[in-house]
Amino acid sequence: PLELPLLGCFILTGSSITVTTYHHYLGSYYSRPFLLLTIVLGCSFLVLQAFEFYDCECDLTFCVYGAVCFSTVGLHFLHVFGGLVALCFLYFSGDVVPNSNVDFVVWYWHFVDYIWLLVYLIIYLA
Repeated sequence: PLELPLLGCFILTGSSITVTTYHHYLGSYYSRPFLLLTIVLGCSFLVLQAFEFYDCECDLTFCVYGAVCFSTVGLHFLHVFGGLVALCFLYFSGDVVPNSNVDFVVWYWHFVDYIWLLVYLIIYLA
């Protein structure tokens, strides 16, 4: 059962690398493919999480630990979804020059990535 969340760690870490590369090349021809790859990786993570929610065998009404775990992972899922909405907005807004909105979205994406590592350590490895 740890294979999907571990794969999710690698996917989100990879998306952190691609969003950093996007930010580095911002304003050049090379930036948009890295942003698109970040969006694809983020969507892949959400699909993995959806499979994990579907395969969840614990009864959330009788198991407090399971309910807390499900809620924590679900809250992270929503934050990743919000980050993907912001990344899609950047992608579809066309060529942008470096500004604080881009910086905010990139920093938010890193935050969501690092929080997942913490969630993985606490929820899955505890």
